[in-house]
Amino acid sequence: MKSVFISLSIGLALLFVNCKKEVAPADIVILAADYGLSGKEDGTRAITAALEAVRAQGASKLVLPADTLHFYTDKALEKYIAISNNDNSLKRVVFDLSDLENFTLDGQGATLIFHGQLVPFVIEGATNLTLRHFSVDWEDPLYGQGEVIAVDQEQRSFDLAISSEWNYEVHKGTLYFKTDRGWNDTGKNLFFYPNGEGTVYHVDQYKLDPWGKWHSDSYQATDLGDRKVRIHSSLTNPLPEKGWMWVSKGTDDRSDRLSPAFRVYRSFGVNLKRVNLYHSGAMGLIAEKSGDITIDSMRVAANQQQHRAVSTTADATHFVNCRGMITIKNSYFAHMLDDATNVHGIYTKIERVDKNVLAIRQIHEEQLGFDFAEPGDSLVVADNETLMPVDTLIVAEVKWFNEGYQEIKTQTPIDPKVLPGFGVENLSWSAGLTFVNNVVEKNRARGILFSTRGKVHIAGNTFSNMMAGISISGDNNYWFESGPSREVTITDNTFVNCTSGGKGNAVIMIAPMILKPEKTNGYYGGHFSITNNHFEAFDRSIVYAMSLENLVFSDNTIVQSKTYPPLFDDKPTFEILQCGTTEISNNRFNHYQNGSIVTDSISETQLSLSGNSKRTGTIVVKNKAKGLYKIL
Repeated sequence: MKSVFISLSIGLALLFVNCKKEVAPADIVILAADYGLSGKEDGTRAITAALEAVRAQGASKLVLPADTLHFYTDKALEKYIAISNNDNSLKRVVFDLSDLENFTLDGQGATLIFHGQLVPFVIEGATNLTLRHFSVDWEDPLYGQGEVIAVDQEQRSFDLAISSEWNYEVHKGTLYFKTDRGWNDTGKNLFFYPNGEGTVYHVDQYKLDPWGKWHSDSYQATDLGDRKVRIHSSLTNPLPEKGWMWVSKGTDDRSDRLSPAFRVYRSFGVNLKRVNLYHSGAMGLIAEKSGDITIDSMRVAANQQQHRAVSTTADATHFVNCRGMITIKNSYFAHMLDDATNVHGIYTKIERVDKNVLAIRQIHEEQLGFDFAEPGDSLVVADNETLMPVDTLIVAEVKWFNEGYQEIKTQTPIDPKVLPGFGVENLSWSAGLTFVNNVVEKNRARGILFSTRGKVHIAGNTFSNMMAGISISGDNNYWFESGPSREVTITDNTFVNCTSGGKGNAVIMIAPMILKPEKTNGYYGGHFSITNNHFEAFDRSIVYAMSLENLVFSDNTIVQSKTYPPLFDDKPTFEILQCGTTEISNNRFNHYQNGSIVTDSISETQLSLSGNSKRTGTIVVKNKAKGLYKIL
């Protein structure tokens, strides 16, 4: 009897443990289909209800039905959001994942189609969040597009066929496309090859004054009927070729970065895995003041079944004043109207200096409202002309007045050398970047761009872009993107026909915007190692490097590509300016009859060359000011 009682007690205890395990929050799964989400109707309200259940029950996972799901603006949540490097506005949000912890959104392969001016995903104040296995697209694209079907050289005109996916109108000689942000003119225009093959070779020469406010003065549009429009160009630019795709974002007063797909703010441990992004009307993912973000097996590319030329109308991914490590791996990026990623901090401009108060202003319009600093943060003040540090300070208090103006009280007095016009960078928020095993191609602008103090590792990628494959900057006067990269490794990558757009960039461009280099005392960048990479280049310029403490370019292969004719045959292979110790060694050159290395007087004495092999011709070393001084 005693043994029966003991067995019964153990059994009840086990049953209690099992029951407790079944209802533990870590195991609660919400099925969105139980809240009405299906492919038959607008799923916006159903998702809101499902996420309410997630929060009420402390669920660890929300599962979407494996279907094509549609989401509209009508019942979406609404909030004002200031988003750095995008456009601030009152936003409609579908998936509000804010404040969730240890949570997974499992798409099960679902395709999410958004209608209208939406921000599909907002992630604020979240921790350990995973979004996986779904695709994102828009029903109506948030840019304009037409196909060149005829070209008349004598009349200086070309004809566009505009498919029914785009609503358009010709008014007083100007072509307008109607998207969900309104009627937009044809500014910021660009030509792409058909079938998703990216921007055309030397694309800069074909654009119709894309950034000018009065760009419509350079052309006249005529509606031919049957969804065909004739464009008469008054410029001397070459005309496009039949079959090319003409795309534009518009240069009127309307903002053109209103609908990023993923907004991440003050969140840590965010992971995206197996997410396809076909389109968004701004950046694909924009993260601010967040940390330890991982993107794995993401695909950003235009939907070729719909014959669209553009995926994201800005960067695929973008990270501002983040910290920890940004990891992007095993992913594919194509057809963007900007870079695959940009990782940087922000310089705010000093407007006034008191004994221990900095009055600062966000100058660039896309940084208005940015959450720049908080008590306890470390700041560095930089001379805007040299980018050199002047003072380091600790924040005691921040007083906000509006989106563009704040006052920062510091714990200690400010150095009298700090002047209005200098920039301030936040040292407490600076991420590292790991970018490995990715492909970046067929997009406008660069492959990747960064200016961040964290450790950077770029390995095993393929780059093929209309500008530089890799661009490293730092700018206290225009974009106001900080800060100096200290340790960068670029290894085992392949660069294929980068710089095809015609801007004259080098394949690897290390170009901080230093206005007065003659006043610089020190180096802006730190230690850069570029090793074991393969360059297939049609043009001459491979590396431009300015103001690095140490640069190693070794064991790389540079071969001549026959895909395109050179655009800038007079440029040096390497241009090394204001750099410290520079080693160019054990590289294999099969690129042009002669190569050249241009230095200045600062870099000349610390340049070391050894073990380089060239199949034909010579490598000429020049001093930029003095002219030729050595032939190898």
